Parts: sequence; structure tokens; C-alpha cells
Amino acid sequence: MSTEKTILSQNHLFNEFFYGVRELDDSQFTPVNKSVGEILTPDEDYIYYLVEGSVAQYYHNQHEYSVTNPYRMHYFDLIGVYEMYYPSQIKIVYKAVTDCMLFAMSKSFFMELMKNNREFHQRVLINLINRQSFIAQHYMSLISITVEERVKKFIGFTIDTRYFEEHETFTISDSHQIMADSLGCNIRSVHRALKTLKRKNLIDIVGGKVTISKIQHQKCTVLA
Repeated sequence: MSTEKTILSQNHLFNEFFYGVRELDDSQFTPVNKSVGEILTPDEDYIYYLVEGSVAQYYHNQHEYSVTNPYRMHYFDLIGVYEMYYPSQIKIVYKAVTDCMLFAMSKSFFMELMKNNREFHQRVLINLINRQSFIAQHYMSLISITVEERVKKFIGFTIDTRYFEEHETFTISDSHQIMADSLGCNIRSVHRALKTLKRKNLIDIVGGKVTISKIQHQKCTVLA
């Protein structure tokens, strides 16, 4: 009897999310690896499950990839499903914040699963509702806090804490302008806040990029 682990058996969240879906096996998943900084553009053919790493969502303009919302995708988030329910004229892309592994699934097969499995369809909708709720709560929380506190929040949710299980430091690849846009403040205020956080030894700035150690991240998360 084979003891080889399958994609589904290795990921307990897969088991929970796809519980009761009998049509599913490993053949429906295609592993996709993305290095930090690489772009993932959902197309008409596939949706993706993020199983390792962190991903940020951006919209594309003629100058750069600008952040559209503060949401950072972490373990087992769905990529490409949001666009199915909330179509937009703006081209949405995703950038790997860390090295990532994703599982691609045929969009037509995914739609068939939702059509044939009511409970699975409900889980997908709950995932999207939770995501929208996070974004709404985030912007509501920004109303009454300082720019420094906003920046700490940005740092706190940009990286999944699991990253520090294997790494000692993390570099935030987003520009200070993108950070400002995400937090609803001007870039000068962000610069001042970053200098203050550096002075408090909550972050470091190397080559213009914010870097943070495991201990610093814990402090930012607690204080955010």
C-alpha cells in the first residue's frame, strides 16, 4: 500500500475547504511557484490557491503597480475568484511578497464544483465575505489612529508570521508611495513615521526599503 502523501492529505485546510467534494483529486491541481516580486495575473482559465508565502493585490496603471487595497493574501487564500464576483475594468494583478507556492485549478472545473456542491459554494462565498469585511474594518480603523500607528498596521499584516519560522528578516518590497496610498495618507507623513519607527528600533531601512526582523515584527504586531 502506498504511503505517498497527496496534495489533499498534506494540507488540512484543503480537507476542510473541500470536505464532501467527491469529484476532487490531485489531478485537478497544478503546482505553480512564484519568486518574490514576480507577478501573477489571473486569466479566464484558472483560479489559484495560495499554500505557501504571501501575495499582495495591485491594479495596473501606466507607471507602476499600485496597491488597490490593504489585503495581503496568506495561507490558502483564493486568487482569481474575487474577480469572478466583482468584475472591474481595471486590470488586477498579484505580486509575490515572498517566495510562494500556489495550486492552479481550472476555472471551469471550479465553477462546476460550486454548481454541484452547495456547501462548497457557501465556503467560497464566506471566504470572499471575510475578505471584504477585513478591508472595510481596516479602513474604518484608520480613521482614529495616527500615521505611525497606520504604518505599524501595514507592517503587521504585510507578512504572515509563518514566514519567520524559517527566516530571520523580511524586506517589504512595496514603495513608500504604495504604503501611503494603502493607508490613506501622504508620503511625507509616511517618511516621518518610518524614521520614528527606525529610531524606536521597530524597523530598519536598507537601500530605501523597510526591513524587519522576527522580534521587530512581533513588536509591531502587538503594538499595531
